[in-house]
Amino acid sequence: MTAVNAERILVLVRHAPTAWNRDGLVMGQTDIPLDAMGRHEATIAAYTAGLQGMSIDGLFCSPMKRCVQTAEALGIVLDLETQLVPGLKERGWGPFEGQPKSERSRGSEAQGVEDLYDLTIRVAEALCWIGERATTPLIVTHSGVIRVALARSGQSSDARVPHLTPIRVRWKPTARK
Repeated sequence: MTAVNAERILVLVRHAPTAWNRDGLVMGQTDIPLDAMGRHEATIAAYTAGLQGMSIDGLFCSPMKRCVQTAEALGIVLDLETQLVPGLKERGWGPFEGQPKSERSRGSEAQGVEDLYDLTIRVAEALCWIGERATTPLIVTHSGVIRVALARSGQSSDARVPHLTPIRVRWKPTARK
């Protein structure tokens, strides 16, 4: 256990790409696994993403297959067990899941789409929970979750979130609210 109120450096990594990513489809909480190319990219990233020198002391991920498979590849190289954290799931996009991303822009307030406020609270609680268990955790998750973490820490969250690229976020436990 680490000091509860101490600032943490969270290392966030978006999962390896899936076939749906390559096809430009909204995944949200649809549990799409990595395809052969995504598994290969995750394995290569485990050796080339520069994680070995970051003093990572915990490996956490969304329970979605694409994140679990990515985390397992990284965990082998880092010699860490993966801990699943349900609060790290991607935003639920309801009727837009499986549709082209251009359709999603029509209705983030549509019936069945997870409210942005609810997503923000869920992610903040998950990151605070992780921060109580590791000083420099590696967190394998989704672009929406990473954007929330960046925004809550005062960093720009407007840019595209690349796959398999470590993003450092300064996180304070008080960011929960």
